[in-house]
Amino acid sequence: MTVSMQVTKRIYHGNGVMRQWDVDFPLIAADNLGVYLTSPQGAEEEVFTDFTVDPMTHTLTYPTPESGKSPLGADWKLTVLRRTPLTQEIDLLRQGELDAEVLEEGYDKLTMLVQELGEKVDRSIKYPVSSKEEDLETENFLKNILAAKEDAVVASSQAAEAARQAQAGASAAQQTAADALQSISSAVTAGCETLAQNGAEIIADAQACVNEAEAQAETARRYAEGSIGKCMGEVYWSQSKALADNPGSLPLWTGAYYATASSLYPDFYAWVKEHTELCTTKADYDARLEQYGECPFYVADEVAGSLRLPKLTRYVKNANETDGITQAQEGLPNITAKMMGTTYGGLADAYVNASGACRTEGSGGAAAKGGEEIFLWKHDFDASRSSAVYGRSDAVTPAHTTLYPWVCVYHTAVPQSVADAAQLLGAFTAKADTDLANISGSAKTAVSALSKASETYIEGIFPAIDTTPRTFTAPANGYICVQGYTGSGNSTFYNVDGVLCGGYGCSVTNIVSFCVPVKQGQVTTVHTDTVALTLSVNRFVYDQGANI
Repeated sequence: MTVSMQVTKRIYHGNGVMRQWDVDFPLIAADNLGVYLTSPQGAEEEVFTDFTVDPMTHTLTYPTPESGKSPLGADWKLTVLRRTPLTQEIDLLRQGELDAEVLEEGYDKLTMLVQELGEKVDRSIKYPVSSKEEDLETENFLKNILAAKEDAVVASSQAAEAARQAQAGASAAQQTAADALQSISSAVTAGCETLAQNGAEIIADAQACVNEAEAQAETARRYAEGSIGKCMGEVYWSQSKALADNPGSLPLWTGAYYATASSLYPDFYAWVKEHTELCTTKADYDARLEQYGECPFYVADEVAGSLRLPKLTRYVKNANETDGITQAQEGLPNITAKMMGTTYGGLADAYVNASGACRTEGSGGAAAKGGEEIFLWKHDFDASRSSAVYGRSDAVTPAHTTLYPWVCVYHTAVPQSVADAAQLLGAFTAKADTDLANISGSAKTAVSALSKASETYIEGIFPAIDTTPRTFTAPANGYICVQGYTGSGNSTFYNVDGVLCGGYGCSVTNIVSFCVPVKQGQVTTVHTDTVALTLSVNRFVYDQGANI
């Protein structure tokens, strides 16, 4: 064989399961393998029993099942090492047959011995290569090591003595502390007797203060366990859109409407009412949605006790004390340029027909050399003429990351007021529960007819409705309600999931509309069959009792 692998040992770590270990380096005989165990404390010992070596599969089994020992734990190490005998057993006879295989076996054994010697040398302490033999001072080196060992033993003894003295001092200090505690206890007893003599009401007052402090501490503990660590009305961004991951908060990207907010979230409702600078009217809210696609303000008491949350869908820029909370449309810096052209003779109108961002101004005619009339024209370029987006902003919208905005509406994970309100609402709203999983099929048919729309809805579920199919996924059971204008002289049908509905726009108002029920998770596709619509109603309305 050949000896191309230079590995002479392997170190394995136990895992509480393994019993078989690879022996993937060359080995002349199975008994040429040394096995060592290293404990979690670093103690190493050679193993002579409880293992077997299989030359055919090149594996070592330790510990064997027959030994009754458990597999090595995670903190133990197993080292397998080749130890080739330091012998030469080839006997070559004069004029005898010379077998190449016998010679190769001898060379292989010599190579293995050299590799094992190299492994030992690699683990030894060595002087630098540039050292001369006469400068090694090996004897002094060994003497220094032995001296350091003796010093370490002495230091260990001194440390043990110091520890004994420290322990004795600690015992004395403990006794002194016990004596002090006894003195304090006696003083407290005497003080209590004095207090009792001067008035038992002092002790009663003190105990009442203690009880009050304990009650407040318990309340604070329960409050802290259910707290999300945020202030009332605090807006924050989360990587999760799940309500379960954001306890005590409501989403700010839907513009949700809560008809009974004063009952469900009384503290938050009162907080919004106190901050009038954060509130606006429903008309202004809708106007901002139309212009900006979002609105950062609340609408309180649209109906008594109701609350509409802000809808944040675009980039957020830090506010300042002077301007407060504001909104701005998207924009880019303006791009301007000027050009001048010249025409001669009858070409006076050659450059007049500018369009888009360009503009041309004539400077009049003048006599030129040779009597020919010259016309001068000024051309300027203004990108805002071609699109209002240019020049609307002083900076380009920066690179960004999108997260989910939330607002903290209560501190505890399940406030009692919310639990009570939910229980009463479920008992007295006189409607069917939209979750009919536990009733019969006939009962589902009868009860589902009793569900009705709530006053909570999401506005702006479709960016537009035209001949391009657009989809919406229902977040809960509810209704998709759309109404739009076709424009003068136009008419169209709605196509909802491949079914025509709504109707042609009438000749007076040109209004078409539809309202279809959907289930939670249902994907609805909508488009028109002819023209685009100007939307006046574009919302998803939750069922009463739907999970919002």
